[in-house]
Amino acid sequence: MLEDKRRYMLSLALILAVSLVFSLVCVYSYRSRYDAAESEDSLELIEEGERSDETAETDDQHRFGWETIISWRVSSLIEKLEDGDRDVQKKAVKKLVKIGGPAVPALIDVLDSGNIMVRINAIDALAKIGDYRAVEPLIDVMLNDEVFWVRMEAAEALGEIGDLRAKDALFQTLQDEDLVVRKEAKEALRKMGIYVFGGSSNDVTLDHQNDADDSPGNIDDTGDTISEESSEDIDDNMSEESPEDADDARSFETCIELLDSDRHWEREAAVKCLGEIGDPRAVEPLIDVIKHDEIIWVSEKATIALGEIGDPRAVEPLIDILLHHEQFMVREKAAIVLGEMGDPRAVEPLIYMLKNDYLVREKAAKALVQIDDPEAVEPLIDILLHHEDYMVRETATIALGGMGDSRAVEPLIYVLENDRLVSKEAAIALGEIGDPRALEPLKEVIENTPVHNKAFIEAYTKIEGSR
Repeated sequence: MLEDKRRYMLSLALILAVSLVFSLVCVYSYRSRYDAAESEDSLELIEEGERSDETAETDDQHRFGWETIISWRVSSLIEKLEDGDRDVQKKAVKKLVKIGGPAVPALIDVLDSGNIMVRINAIDALAKIGDYRAVEPLIDVMLNDEVFWVRMEAAEALGEIGDLRAKDALFQTLQDEDLVVRKEAKEALRKMGIYVFGGSSNDVTLDHQNDADDSPGNIDDTGDTISEESSEDIDDNMSEESPEDADDARSFETCIELLDSDRHWEREAAVKCLGEIGDPRAVEPLIDVIKHDEIIWVSEKATIALGEIGDPRAVEPLIDILLHHEQFMVREKAAIVLGEMGDPRAVEPLIYMLKNDYLVREKAAKALVQIDDPEAVEPLIDILLHHEDYMVRETATIALGGMGDSRAVEPLIYVLENDRLVSKEAAIALGEIGDPRALEPLKEVIENTPVHNKAFIEAYTKIEGSR
């Protein structure tokens, strides 16, 4: 009797233990799926779940599980929109855009957030998703938000979405107190095919009219048809005398004052504004921002603004920033801007960076290609042949190929035949230069290589085809 009771108790304990283990396994499995959704591959997992929804026999139950995961994921990403790290914010926006439609309601909900960066990032995501549900909320932001930068971003987003329901509100925004908001509203209307000559809805020409299917083209106020090109030319000419440009000076002074704001988003907006206005007087204040602002992306935007202004006086300060700024992302932006400006004074510093700063090396090479100064060829050849770091030699090879100077052909052939680590890049560069002297060496390499590299064959074919 006692023995039977003991066996019964042991059996009961075993059953309870198995049940507990099974429950823990189920909980762990479900939690793992949620954790996976939080990982870098989470969006692929969500998409897989959405595809499964369409075929699963237990459709309602399955969909509920995935909708819950998506909801959790969207909430997690929304929280990251106010992270102190700008890169985290950008990644969150990118992932929300990839989720798409399911993220729209949550993004709309935070358009009235007290955090300006949350509003800005939400607007950015909604613009890229392009969902029509965002139009009315974005109109409300554009007309009523107290921060001019937010209103500007909302106008830009409406232009990207392109829904004509926003037309009247954009016309209203042409009277906004801030120049950059008015300019963005004008650009948004342009994207919709509506060209504004002055500062009101009375001064427009239409690229298309939804209410008139037989509209032959752009129509001016006399009823005559004009081409899209001519309407843009008229717009550009008229804009020089429009009211919005008459008060550029007031907006310029406002933006300069905002550079000293304690709020980093206002400094960032001011920097963008100065780049758009293009006044050379902004060069020195922007350089000061680049050197001293504690927020890295404000310094980055200030560097870009200098490039938009394009004043030659910025070259020497940009070179100093390229060589000495502690943040590599700012050094990268300086290299990009110097390449766009095309000033030969930047060649020597860019070559130095190519040799000595592995974080900026590629951008420096691209800048040298853009400047295309013949004086850069010999130093690059010297790097190609003698630098001990194969990655530096590789970058020099890419730059020489992009510049296309025939002086690089023989050195590149030597590298093709003797530098195994850089031979592929040498072949690509020779293909870009297109000199027939490279045909025989390329042919020999192809014939003597057990495993044919596609780059060698493509380079040979490219040169042979150009003869």
